Formats: sequence, structure tokens, C-alpha cells
Amino acid sequence: EKGVVQYSGLQGDRVFAFVDEAKKGDFPWLTARQFKQLILYRPSWIRPDKLNVSYPNTNNFEVTVTTPAGLTYGINSAELLEELEKVSERKLYLRFSESGMQDARPISLISQQTLQHIQAQSDISMNSQQFRMNFYVNWINGNAFYEEKLIGKKIKIGERVVLEINKKDQRC
Repeated sequence: EKGVVQYSGLQGDRVFAFVDEAKKGDFPWLTARQFKQLILYRPSWIRPDKLNVSYPNTNNFEVTVTTPAGLTYGINSAELLEELEKVSERKLYLRFSESGMQDARPISLISQQTLQHIQAQSDISMNSQQFRMNFYVNWINGNAFYEEKLIGKKIKIGERVVLEINKKDQRC
């Protein structure tokens, strides 16, 4: 697949979020930490015609969300908002930000080896998508948690993307 990496991360990543009106502070988002069923909702981003839009707006992105019941709604539909408010028992509104609303850094990655190690140690079946990373890598050396040894270093992905690994993602 193709994607565009910009100053704010992957184009289109986390540009929409549902805000819990009752939450105060700098992290008001509705997340699976508070509402576990949220991971059962499946967003689908439909690429805009122009992949390299420097300053995206809501007109550049068409996102649909498929509910656990199999119904599909536009991200900004009244029906989706109504359902999420009902099942989460929260008053919500949809927010858009062209720079994304990441909770750690604009780009996140984890290795398949780390995921396998966590699963083996926890004896819990996991889906890698639960971690919501941008990149899932397979290290040649095969070492779990190798990504932690890369903090302060740069890695190259493909021909043009160079990422500096700044810190460990605390979610993981």
C-alpha cells in the first residue's frame, strides 16, 4: 500500500476523533480505554484523489465506520454520533484536526517479534491492530523489543522516509 508521511505523521492518521464533552484536560478523546467496545467499530479511510495534500481539510477525506452490527455510516453522520453516544453513555462531538491527534508521537511502530513476545508472556490472544501502530516491522535480527534499542537513532523506510526514533510509546 501507499501512504504519505508528513510533518504530522501519516496523512489522514487520527485526523478525526470523537470528543467526550465531560472530559477536561488535554486528552478529551473517546478511546477504547474508557469504552472497550470501540475496538469493534471499523473505520475505513477512502483515499482522496490527491495523496499529497499539504494542508488537508475534511473535504479531502471520506471516512466510513462500520459498526459491530454491520451498519456503515459516514464519519460525520448524525446516525453514527447518535449510536456512539447511546452505547458509550457519553455526550460526544466529532473533531477534525489537519495535524492529527496522536497521543504519543506522529509516527509509531512495533515489531512482530515484540507482539509475539507479549502474546506469549501474557497468554492472551491479541490482534496487532489493538496497538494502533502506523508501522508493523519484522526485524532481521528477530529480537523482541529491538525497537527500544533504536531510541535516539534514525531508520529508513523505503526510498524516501527517514524516521528518528524519539521515545518508547507508553501504550506499549
